[in-house]
Amino acid sequence: MMGWNYRIVRTINSDTSRPGYDYWAIHEVYYLDNGEPESITQEACGVVGGSEQELREEFVRYEKALRHPILVFDDAKNEFVDNTRPQEGE
Repeated sequence: MMGWNYRIVRTINSDTSRPGYDYWAIHEVYYLDNGEPESITQEACGVVGGSEQELREEFVRYEKALRHPILVFDDAKNEFVDNTRPQEGE
């Protein structure tokens, strides 16, 4: 694996009791050596730090996530989908 960063991820919801209810959140995204996203954290990330300085550093990493295109993840298939299509709000 190449590494990870925070990214905004649109999750296509597979919950049949709430069809069409997609949601957006910041997740840790892990990448293959070729730079393609491979996986995400199961739960969205929260801003936590062991000190004020660590908390500030986390906010900087979150802010960087806002500069990248939104990734789309299919919850039912447990995989990323075509991330070249325009996303809501773009």
